[in-house]
Amino acid sequence: MGDPKDNKVNTSDAKNKETSTSSTNQQPVTVGTTSTTENNTVEQKITRPEPMLELILLFWIDEDDSGRKMFSESCQTRLQNIMKSSWYDTTIHKVHCPPIQAIHEIGPIITNWTNKYGGKDKIKTREIGVFSHSANDGPISYHTNNVPPAPGWPSQMAITGGWDAIDFNWKYPAMCVFYGCNSGRDSTNGFAKRLSALNNFKDIVIWGQSTSSYPSFIPDYRVTTAARSMNIGWDVGPTYMVGGNGGEGWKATSPSTSYPPANPLFYFKNVVKIGGTHQGIFNDHR
Repeated sequence: MGDPKDNKVNTSDAKNKETSTSSTNQQPVTVGTTSTTENNTVEQKITRPEPMLELILLFWIDEDDSGRKMFSESCQTRLQNIMKSSWYDTTIHKVHCPPIQAIHEIGPIITNWTNKYGGKDKIKTREIGVFSHSANDGPISYHTNNVPPAPGWPSQMAITGGWDAIDFNWKYPAMCVFYGCNSGRDSTNGFAKRLSALNNFKDIVIWGQSTSSYPSFIPDYRVTTAARSMNIGWDVGPTYMVGGNGGEGWKATSPSTSYPPANPLFYFKNVVKIGGTHQGIFNDHR
């Protein structure tokens, strides 16, 4: 015949389990369970849901091109700045810099990383960045044709069936930044502005260059060296792709004159131009 104390413990345990079930129905965020040991010590276990992870993917075009080092180094600078940001948390923010040879690789790579971290219920996309040459139809891959191609220009990906077909799995708020030339022109055929009209970019802030872009050591002025103009010296200092004007290269390399201020990135949301400024407001090592 069993010890009556055992029956008492079991009864108390059952009551506690009932209480836990009731508590779960009232407060689905936190689940508590208790158990009573023979020495009358009450143990309580609290289970809280894991925080939603946030994905940041910084793509750069990796092909035999004079801009390759500028793309890769600018991408690495953005990575380092993110990791030094006050909001960055290694347990939440997952940052990667995938090299790509074609623009149509972006969608599958987002899906692959999302699945790697447990799927859409576990992680959402906080930021997408693309470091490349660019034009009115967006980022360019000169050596690999894109599927589907932009009309008459296979080095760029079509918006219809291409950009509008990507499942970004956005977190809200989120941002998408295109660092290549003329990617953010404020015109009816401006690339960033057209993307902002798509359903899969709804409520997302999209940034793009208002003019051509050039390398710089800082994000708010165009500051470079003669060495970088010769496509060397990229391993010295940070790199930013900033907006600039043709014919001002000598000013950007001369410390005896005022450096040219960076032309603004324009940013759009739901087809509306929200503003324009240099990228230093979100991307700066200083």
